[in-house]
Formats: sequence, C-alpha cells, structure tokens
Amino acid sequence: METDKDLIEIYLQGFNDELNNVKKTKHDVKLKQTAYDLGRLDAIVGDDVSSSDRQTNKQILDRIKYDK
Repeated sequence: METDKDLIEIYLQGFNDELNNVKKTKHDVKLKQTAYDLGRLDAIVGDDVSSSDRQTNKQILDRIKYDK
C-alpha cells in the first residue's frame, strides 16, 4: 500500500517529467499511475491556472484518491 508521502513523490515525478519532456512512465498500480498522470496534467495546467500551482498536498492527495 502506498503512503501519502509515496503518492506525493510520484505526483511530483510526473509533474517534473512533464516539465522536462521526459517520456511517460507506466506504473503497475492504478493509484500510482493516477498520481503520476495528475502530476503531468497539473504541470501543463499550472501555467494557465494559478490555483493549480497553489494546491496543498492534502488537496492533491484528495484528487489522487478521488480519481482512483
């Protein structure tokens, strides 16, 4: 089972991968993939939507867990 810390780290990996144009990583656990994909999406959206950049870790985790 992934901890909240693990999910935030995976989210940030996705965020940074998108910013650095790194090929998408595939995760074998759906919750990990959701965290990664949301990180990539937020990297794209963050440039145009400032509220995306101001999310707290709790808000990010709620989105990851809601989307599972």
